[in-house]
Amino acid sequence: MNITYHTMLGVASDSVMAKIIPEEDNIKIYKTGTIGVGINILLHGILDILLHNYSLTMIKDGIITLFLIAIAMFFVNNKYRLLTLCCVGGAILPDVIDKIIIRNISTVNFYVFPWHNAEIINKFYLVYLKVIPIQYFWITDIVVVGVSLLFLILYRDKFIKSF
Repeated sequence: MNITYHTMLGVASDSVMAKIIPEEDNIKIYKTGTIGVGINILLHGILDILLHNYSLTMIKDGIITLFLIAIAMFFVNNKYRLLTLCCVGGAILPDVIDKIIIRNISTVNFYVFPWHNAEIINKFYLVYLKVIPIQYFWITDIVVVGVSLLFLILYRDKFIKSF
């Protein structure tokens, strides 16, 4: 799945986590940030295992992702900026490690995160293709966008700045 979708889900999970942090407890944001990284790494794996297609080119994906992060940093309440960076960082970390760093330093087909391994992914896709034709794989992208927007709307009261 494109990094854009991982970023959107990272910001959405951040809005949920911001809701559970008590208003007066600033130190809890640092603890929650660590949990946010872990949760978003797992969410990344779930998104990668779900059926999907790559609807964006790498350049468009990078530009949209940077734009989303900038918009999130602008609209997120100052108290939750670190948490936002942690959640988004966790959401894109597996791709940064496996698809950028390891791909550039290793000649062996090795992945830190197992869901990037073609043998594992292909087992899921063989099941998906028995049920759903490949031309409908884009629907997952729309569902991720919809779920992300739903969580942002539901949990916007503490998370988004009031202007």
